[in-house]
Amino acid sequence: MKRTHVIAKLITTVISIAGLATAAVAQTKNYPNHPVNFIVPYTPGGGTDIIARLVAEKLGKLWKQPVVIQNKPGAGTLIGTNFVKRAQPDGYTFLITSSTLTTLPAMHRSANFDFSNDLLPVALIAEIPNILIVSEKLQVKTLKEFIAKAKSAPGSMTYGSGGGMGSFSHLAMEYMKNTAGIDLLHVPYSGGSNAVTAVIAGEVGATYTVSSFLPQIDGERVRPLAVSTPKRFVGAPEIPTFAEAGLPDYPSMNQWIAMLAPGNTPGNIVAKVNDDIVKIMADPSLKEAFTKQYLIPNTSTPEQLGKLLTKESETWKTIVKDANIKPLD
Repeated sequence: MKRTHVIAKLITTVISIAGLATAAVAQTKNYPNHPVNFIVPYTPGGGTDIIARLVAEKLGKLWKQPVVIQNKPGAGTLIGTNFVKRAQPDGYTFLITSSTLTTLPAMHRSANFDFSNDLLPVALIAEIPNILIVSEKLQVKTLKEFIAKAKSAPGSMTYGSGGGMGSFSHLAMEYMKNTAGIDLLHVPYSGGSNAVTAVIAGEVGATYTVSSFLPQIDGERVRPLAVSTPKRFVGAPEIPTFAEAGLPDYPSMNQWIAMLAPGNTPGNIVAKVNDDIVKIMADPSLKEAFTKQYLIPNTSTPEQLGKLLTKESETWKTIVKDANIKPLD
């Protein structure tokens, strides 16, 4: 009787597991069956928002369901990020965000995101080269000249950051300062366009900005000194890499745009969405749209994205500590 009971229990367990597997397959097959929300933690019109809308349009056609963009800016992207963190993990809410996500834990004690529980990596979407640009008022033509001038007058040269304290632009410049052994005065701006405009006007000496501003910096009042890519960026092949320009110890500091989901979102849903992103990213028209924005299309597995997020989060914490930057909360 005892043996019969054990066998019956095993059979029940196997049937239960098989039922769950069948339900998961059915769930994926029918997914999505109503509108999907993309949360963008920035105002409309910015680089992340533009990319989110391009991806939403392609996925909407593939899924035959509307993909709705909801902009929830504020608190250095924390408002939108926390909204997704608290959202139902049903596969109908996703976060489309940038590298700022990995700077948040370094600057906000409340933003210690666990990328296996709080927010789940889904897929990398694109990389964004960054360019160190300087005002012509500095009268420097190379990165070596810029560093030499900064060393000759410590703390007198300024740089602007797009996004202010704790932004990618701010921390990347602090990293460069440490690497080059120079002292620059930080002037925070609310956005990348404001910082670029300040360099054009000569209000600050330099900024570290995304490649999408290349059309604005192609002029006589601004000079690009180095690009963050390991090899020269095809969108601006005339700009040397940091290694070529004389700072080989400064690593590639590309920004990126990626998709994440609320913690506990079913793995089969995450896998399907990742597959679909890879599928639409192979579309030549989408690649062309990205190229026009001076972006590099680049996808990943959820696991690869997770490793990138964890590694970068730790890197920024070290940079903040080494630069003696005080967290914002």
